[in-house]
Amino acid sequence: MYRRYGFQEEYPLVRMKAVTREGEFPSSGSRVRPMDPADLPEVCARDRAVFGADRGGLLASFFRRAPELAWLAPDGYCFGRPGYLYGQIGPLVAADAEAAAALVSQCLRAKAGRQFALDVPQHSPEWLGWLESAGFAIERPFLRMSRGERRSYGLPGWQFAFAGPEFG
Repeated sequence: MYRRYGFQEEYPLVRMKAVTREGEFPSSGSRVRPMDPADLPEVCARDRAVFGADRGGLLASFFRRAPELAWLAPDGYCFGRPGYLYGQIGPLVAADAEAAAALVSQCLRAKAGRQFALDVPQHSPEWLGWLESAGFAIERPFLRMSRGERRSYGLPGWQFAFAGPEFG
């Protein structure tokens, strides 16, 4: 149906879910720290470069709704939000899969017994492997599509989880 209206495939995504267990996520040490409100301007500037659009209002909203899911590292950051059935981690931006894993580990290490989901682009087999080793399983696939002429924007290789299909 979408192709009839000029939409084209960009890349596949998967929703991965897990229930966190006590002691499952080790501390990432001092390189990952809780995000502070004063960090938002710099994080939003980085996000514009990585995502290719200004999402400052959206990121500030995620921070206000779930500051305990907002983490910062020299090579990335993550946000999250509460959901009806589970918490959603994303956006998650990192230089590589190792940095993404450190952010998720720190974000989830004190949240045993809670269910979380990540919407993950399939550009990094190493990242998908780490998520599976941490107890995440694929719930369902997605396909990111765009309408009209395909344009290159942002830095897709730095995008390790999206805020959700409705947010990007």
